[in-house]
Amino acid sequence: MDNETHFSIVFNIYGGSNQILPNATSATQNYYGDEAELEKDDVSKDKEPALSPEATRLFSYINKVEDLRIYLVQIAECTNAVELARVIVKMGEREPKITSEEMVKERFISLFFPLTPLFVSGKTVSNIRARINNAWWLLCHSGTVDARCFGVFGPDVPADDALDALMADGSVTRIVFGTDVNFTRRHTFTRGHVTLDFTGHTVTAQGVEHAKHNDPFGALFHFTGVPGDDVRTFPLAQPMRELYDVFEVPGAGGIPLYSWWQVSVNSLAGREEKEIDKLLCVTERIDESHVRVNYKMGWPLDAGRVMTWRRVEPIERVCVQDMEFRGNEGGEETGAQPLAFEYAVRCDVRDVRARHTYWPVLLRRHNTEYVTERCSLANPIEVVVGGTGYLTQQIHCLYGKVRDCTTSNARHLNDFTGSAYCMVENCHGDGDFHGAYVTHGQFEHDLTYVGNSGLLSFANSGPTWGSSAKRITVVRHTGFWGIGFAKVSDLTLQDVAVCRTGAYDGVNTEGYGPCGTFLLNADGLQMRGCTAEKLVLTQRSRRAKRPAIVEGCWFRDGIEVVRTGEAAVAPGTPLILRDNLTGPGGPQQAEGTE
Repeated sequence: MDNETHFSIVFNIYGGSNQILPNATSATQNYYGDEAELEKDDVSKDKEPALSPEATRLFSYINKVEDLRIYLVQIAECTNAVELARVIVKMGEREPKITSEEMVKERFISLFFPLTPLFVSGKTVSNIRARINNAWWLLCHSGTVDARCFGVFGPDVPADDALDALMADGSVTRIVFGTDVNFTRRHTFTRGHVTLDFTGHTVTAQGVEHAKHNDPFGALFHFTGVPGDDVRTFPLAQPMRELYDVFEVPGAGGIPLYSWWQVSVNSLAGREEKEIDKLLCVTERIDESHVRVNYKMGWPLDAGRVMTWRRVEPIERVCVQDMEFRGNEGGEETGAQPLAFEYAVRCDVRDVRARHTYWPVLLRRHNTEYVTERCSLANPIEVVVGGTGYLTQQIHCLYGKVRDCTTSNARHLNDFTGSAYCMVENCHGDGDFHGAYVTHGQFEHDLTYVGNSGLLSFANSGPTWGSSAKRITVVRHTGFWGIGFAKVSDLTLQDVAVCRTGAYDGVNTEGYGPCGTFLLNADGLQMRGCTAEKLVLTQRSRRAKRPAIVEGCWFRDGIEVVRTGEAAVAPGTPLILRDNLTGPGGPQQAEGTE
């Protein structure tokens, strides 16, 4: 035995259950603590420094001591939460026990406090958690990321940091919220090509930062394009024709095809009395001073009117869907609403159901080619202050469709301001005394309403906006008022029933007369198959080329044609009343043709 080789085997054991198998001729077991002893023969050998008790706590997550020593060096070199978060996320990629859920928990984050001596500030659980959330997006994904990967498992942890981190990553195209969530900040985003899917869960804004005064765009999520520095202001050398899509603009030959521009004209007497203010796309260069755009001009303009073209990089292809939103009680500062879109192309909203909001649930300005569907609003906290309590307001918008939406006790279900070529279909409002379907009168045109219910009020916001609209069509509609006595030209109503309801008896109707009445401008009006308590015809504009025709209708109290005063139907206005009934069904005396 003396000539045999003797083996010395050393086991370095750092925790757990320890067993030494008796197959070796010699073995040494080293433990940390007062009772551990070094083998005499090894005292002089170079050894790794002992791990501190604080470092050994990470053995719950890391199996190999060699890996832990590498991590500890990286951790100790971190000077701030951003650097530490990157190390932690890298650890999570290699260590199965460091899951996306575990790495943002306080019990895990607090392990790093004694291991980061170079930190100068920001060594808090909340700050490090936020930085981990921001770093986690570096992980590979297929474009769809669940916010739970960022530690958002309910409303107790605000989802703001997770959303910001995901929106900062252009490769994330779908953000999924698999739990109820709470937001405490009002976010502005300038990137598109993304879907926010709340999967039917509730979104709240408890403790949200205070809103600025009179800022309806201070939504939780404000998606916006970016106006550029290329601005061209010039007087029209030639008149602009109605329904033309060729526009005059200096330097047209150098304007890029498919570029987007905010195109507007100087105001008339009213501060916002402008015939055009739209987001338009250049589709053809005609010559050095003309381009074709994706819009047929709704109103003529005289030579000399001052046009302004501003280049815009719009936000494109955003979809927000399947959200239950609950706003806050209180007023403007703490009030909350989910969505605003500005300079937006093909940005859709689906299945957003809101309660107790302040400003519009969905506010759009300079939007085009969009859909809003299956959305609702119940009991907003304010409806008297102008601009509050809407389901959706659309300012200077084109080619939008609002369908299958509802409201209860809101100010407006749908508002169009300066918009054109849009449609509202199968929408219904109750408690709609303030008007379910309205336009401001800022030269709206070519709007269509089909199969809806609720109060109608067109171009009724006053002279500041111009009090003008044209070519509005309403088909198969019910409500308790139909108001369009401002400068509304070429209004078409077909199968519209306006019925009196006792719910508003004794309510101040501000001179509009009892409910159940049509109050309409005779300029190009055409009504067929409609019913109401009464029809009152006035005239405040003379733009229409077609005659005013009322036929095949029933009005219990008949038709009143106003012949005196500032709103009198002008002599010579083509007015044809025929085949109408009154009272219990007797013939209505027709006024004939003028």
